Parts: sequence; structure tokens; C-alpha cells
Amino acid sequence: MSKATKIYTATQALQKMQRLCVFQERSQDEIRRKLYETGFKGIEAEQIIVRLIEDGFINEERFAKSYISGKFKINSWGRIKIKAGLLQHGLPSKLIDKLLKSEISEDDYHNSLLQLLRKLHPEGAVADDVMRYQLIRKLYAKGYEPVVTEKVFSEKFIKSDD
Repeated sequence: MSKATKIYTATQALQKMQRLCVFQERSQDEIRRKLYETGFKGIEAEQIIVRLIEDGFINEERFAKSYISGKFKINSWGRIKIKAGLLQHGLPSKLIDKLLKSEISEDDYHNSLLQLLRKLHPEGAVADDVMRYQLIRKLYAKGYEPVVTEKVFSEKFIKSDD
């Protein structure tokens, strides 16, 4: 029997979702998808989600803080990529912006960017425009803003011998 064809009662589905939320922070959107996979849609799914919220198993702010912390500290993602990920989870833009400001200090952000630059190019100086372009492109792909990237790149990392 495949996952999609398993039949659960509402109580069993609630317990299954509670177990999922205990192991790791989850967004409402993530739980909604899981409920759809188990055959719960519409009002039934929403009732289970409301119950999970009331019981403290789902908390969007707690989820966002955990997501931001993990993606920034472990994956070295920039704010743009983190925000895009949280938007995909259905979180409101205002909440995301507020938490990005409070959870990631400017000093930590610049240090993370500098550390990533050093990891990508340990030699330090780049005189070659092609190498400079490739490094900046990698930083953009990691979600760092162009203005911040250019500033850190030019001020603290790259000093060519022109």
C-alpha cells in the first residue's frame, strides 16, 4: 500500500502530524501538503492545522526563526535566498522582513559573506575580471544582495595589484 492510499482517521492524522512537528519545526504549508498526501483536504485538513496551532505544535514565527538560523549559519545563505524559501512556505512577507532584521545582525552577515568569499577563493586577491565575475555570481546564487556583496568584495577582500 503506497503512502497516498493509506487511510487515517482524523485522530490518527492529528497524531501523525504532531509527531512530525515534534521532530522539527514545520510550517502550516508543509503540514497541509502532508495532510493532502494522507487524504485530508479542505475543511478536515484546516481543522487539524488549527488544532496543531492551538496546541503549540505549529508556530509560524518559531518556524521562521529556526529556518533563518539554519539556512544562514549552516548553509551560508543570504537574505534573498532565505526570504524566497520562507515565501515558498507561505509565510507573510512582513513577518519574514521583521525576523530577518532581528535574527541576522549586520556584523554576522558581513562576516558570513567574507568567510564564504575566503572559502570560494582562498588566495585573496583577484586581478582577473572573469574570476571576479564568477565569485560575485556565486555569492548572488547564495542569496546575498548585490550592494552588500560589492561593498564587502571591494572593501575587505579583493585588493588587486593594478
